[in-house]
Amino acid sequence: GSTLCNDNLINRGILYISHFLTEEGHLLSYQQFKLKWGLSNTCIRPTEYASIKLAIRRFDNPTSTANNVKLIDSTISLSFWDRTGVRVVKGRQIREQMTIRPNPNDLPTLCQWSTDLILDDIDWISIFTNLFTSLTNNMKLIQHHYKVLHRISTCRYMRFKMNIVKDTPLCVFCKDKLETLRHIYIECPVTAAFLGRVNVFIRGNIDTTYDDPTRYFLITLSHRDNKINFINAVLQWYISKRFQNNLPPNWESFVYHTKRFLTGEKREIAEGLLDLVSN
Repeated sequence: GSTLCNDNLINRGILYISHFLTEEGHLLSYQQFKLKWGLSNTCIRPTEYASIKLAIRRFDNPTSTANNVKLIDSTISLSFWDRTGVRVVKGRQIREQMTIRPNPNDLPTLCQWSTDLILDDIDWISIFTNLFTSLTNNMKLIQHHYKVLHRISTCRYMRFKMNIVKDTPLCVFCKDKLETLRHIYIECPVTAAFLGRVNVFIRGNIDTTYDDPTRYFLITLSHRDNKINFINAVLQWYISKRFQNNLPPNWESFVYHTKRFLTGEKREIAEGLLDLVSN
């Protein structure tokens, strides 16, 4: 995640979110921030300031109509960490966010996935256990799935708020819907059409009863057959990349990437899938 730790700023008393904002509530640019506080490049590097901006911004929230932080209480102070421990934390909202959670079921991102999947009894502990212990040998797939679950995987709406995409936050295919993670994986008809072909492949070669109308198996990778979970893990990654490149999913391209991900994979997965995707 993005770090907020910077001793030079702490020592100058720059601790509050309001210190990083213009009077209109927009985040200061790097040059504006240096000018406001009379700082040199040695006090804070551009990459350090970019990390602070990323930590402050409110991403993947369709209710926010602008890429500023006007809805954040600017009187709340930031919390900083260093080698000696946690610095003083002020503000009730920040303290609440630092509450220790004994299990992931009350994490906001996972609660949102439960809502999106129309399920309230998802065993997130088992899902994360499978992710880190038995899903795949491929770290890229593990990392991407982790980002999807925590809703920090890229989407056009997020890139628009980061000012990376400048034209529109709308889905390049639908034209009238925000391209959020929910839209990419659950709502978009382009994704639905491609998932239909993948599901036909699974029913014809692995599990004749397989069906995933709510995208539960696609998002959680929790099917009893790990070969199906592997296919869905690749599918998750592949769909994200195609949307990022403004390209619709393509079967031949998907098969190509699946073969590449199978290199070095667990024997029970590789032996079960390599022949199928090679035909």
